Amino acid sequence: MQRLEKLAATKLGAVQHDVFGMCRKLIRTLDESPVFALRTALELQCIDIPHLPTSLRKCALMATVDSPRKRRWLQKHKWVCWSGPCEVINLGDGIQCTSPVCTWAMFAHWLPLSELVQLGDAMMRRDPQLRKVSLEDFERYLARWEYYVRSRRNLGERCRAFRGITKCRRALRLMQPNTDSMPETVMRLVLQQFGIHRAQVNWTVKDEKGYVVAVLDAAYVGAKTDLEYNGEYHKNQRLQDAARTQDLNARGWTVIEVTKEDLQSLKAQQRFVKRVATVLKRRDPSHEYSVRKNPMSLWEVSDGRRSEWRNTNKRYF
Repeated sequence: MQRLEKLAATKLGAVQHDVFGMCRKLIRTLDESPVFALRTALELQCIDIPHLPTSLRKCALMATVDSPRKRRWLQKHKWVCWSGPCEVINLGDGIQCTSPVCTWAMFAHWLPLSELVQLGDAMMRRDPQLRKVSLEDFERYLARWEYYVRSRRNLGERCRAFRGITKCRRALRLMQPNTDSMPETVMRLVLQQFGIHRAQVNWTVKDEKGYVVAVLDAAYVGAKTDLEYNGEYHKNQRLQDAARTQDLNARGWTVIEVTKEDLQSLKAQQRFVKRVATVLKRRDPSHEYSVRKNPMSLWEVSDGRRSEWRNTNKRYF
């Protein structure tokens, strides 16, 4: 996946360059430098952007203020109010934006749970160049908000958490660090919705001397099965993947290739999950891999009362 990571970084870097120019142009027209947020904050920090609602896609730039009275009405730009803990980072040249975790929390009001999980994963990429935060950073930010609300209420003030904080807690259960792309996240979530337990992300396969042979996208270790998402990319990458697959096969692993067509519709997802379950059952008969007839919603999957979450140390509810 190294070539894909480099392509992603290059594309995000080009977007960042363009948005920096737009931000500088806007700043010159204002009395004070705004704090850019939401999609603009993602673009400035080279973070993958999930599928956004139309209201957020059509805006040129987005910024945040701490009071509705401070909103500015400028054509093509969006100003949102964020009254509470707001983490701001300085990117230089007078440009400021919300931190990755703060931006993620702000998006909870607009994004469905699936997209919020994809965004969280995008901030914790395996590629060090694209990795911005850790899972603990998300945990600390939500804890900071909880403390803020509790402190204000203890002072007798009316205060509530931001819209979507419950969704954020649910998303944290589903998020995984060290992934490479949003389709990988979708693949993992689809399997969970149909009742197949979560795979090990970035499982390392080593040879007899301890050298790394491959780092697997989504491994079911007991079944020695790896799921690899294959997007549209260069022919040379396909040749490299074929050689890698042969090497894994020689070491007893089987590789299931997944494409975007496998995830596009409910019927396609059902066929994909059944295909995976068939392979897992054959290779690991000691474990039960049952496929649900109807998929659960992600809200159901992330329910803290489910046994898979009760057995973890995650405190989110």
